[in-house]
Amino acid sequence: RDGVKAELVVRGTAAPFPEHITGPVIFNLSSATTRSSMAKYLGERTDDLPVQVDWKGLLEVLCTLTLEAVREGQPLQWAGQLPQSTGPRWLIDRFLPEGMVTSLYGPGGGCKSLTAALAAVCVSTGLPFLGLDPARRGKVLYCDYEATLDELDARVKLLSAGLHVTAPEIAYRTCAGPFHEQIEDVARIVSEHEIILGVVDSAGLALAGAAADGADANAGITRLYDALRYVPITWLLIDHVSNEGSERKGLAGRAYGSGYKGYLARRTWECKTGKEGIEGEQRIGLFRTKRNIRWPMETSLGLHIQFSESEITFTRESVGADPELAASLGLTERLWWSLTRKQPQAVMELAAELEEKENKIRATFSHDAHRKRPRFVKLPDGRWAIRAEEPASVAPTSQTPLMRIVGGDGPELPF
Repeated sequence: RDGVKAELVVRGTAAPFPEHITGPVIFNLSSATTRSSMAKYLGERTDDLPVQVDWKGLLEVLCTLTLEAVREGQPLQWAGQLPQSTGPRWLIDRFLPEGMVTSLYGPGGGCKSLTAALAAVCVSTGLPFLGLDPARRGKVLYCDYEATLDELDARVKLLSAGLHVTAPEIAYRTCAGPFHEQIEDVARIVSEHEIILGVVDSAGLALAGAAADGADANAGITRLYDALRYVPITWLLIDHVSNEGSERKGLAGRAYGSGYKGYLARRTWECKTGKEGIEGEQRIGLFRTKRNIRWPMETSLGLHIQFSESEITFTRESVGADPELAASLGLTERLWWSLTRKQPQAVMELAAELEEKENKIRATFSHDAHRKRPRFVKLPDGRWAIRAEEPASVAPTSQTPLMRIVGGDGPELPF
């Protein structure tokens, strides 16, 4: 509506021009009046130099070529006859799709930033992240709105001690203001240091002031995601939930604010804290909340975090092992966990334990019966159990330290 705008910086690269002439300023590429005004201003700025510049001509060429490039966009490509893909590409197997934006959101104090720091350490060192292997080892950039360099440095050292590795170096950038206004500098850092994973902590502050007054509420979100896609690496975006969402027994279902955040992210994980344990320990669950493409992927990850003065350790365990985290699972998964702990059970018993209506549980069993490989079986006395071929004998008590995990941990859920 108001033309194409850009940030203009004019610098001199050789004598007699000064290194800095003007900018950064917002410049309307589509406005002839703006071009004339800028040409006059630049002429005044360089009037005392022995070399005269045709600023109006230069700006005309600059605006014309830039507008043509913007309107041309990306080159046309064709889908349908590409070589057969071997499957999705992951930066961290089944957790972070490579080259895309993943959102990790949850209530404050839920160890989201600590989990992101663990992912950064694992990608930097090539170690498995909660038993999920990084596709490749590379450098990480942490764009921080909430904490300090010293705080991230301490976390990296403690996490590395828990993994028994030397702490890697992670690029750190303090951020303030809308993230999209800083993306050129971020792109420069990514290019110069060959960054493969970027973390933005957190979305709320990265969006602050991103939308103009009177603009659509989603405009700022769109600008943030456009900026992230402008730098084609893997991004992990930390976000929060509303007060109502953090107090809910189950999952909040989405990050704070507009649902557009979830629409634009390629993968979304909700972080939920478990039952309070002894001091120095925390249990959390990561729940996948977006299933737009049925890639093979974890639906939930249970984490047991232990803190000490010398190290922080993450242990992978089953979400169903913690009753508060298990409440965030789907009913089918909760039924499976209940029957894993005690079977067979009557519908009435299951309804009382899971605080669900009996009709809903019967409907879930009925739906399961129509699957190609049903998970549950109804016994002659009317009670329900897990089918013999399912791993019902595996109790949800496995706790394998992260650095010793090879092929997984605990029971593989039949979902």
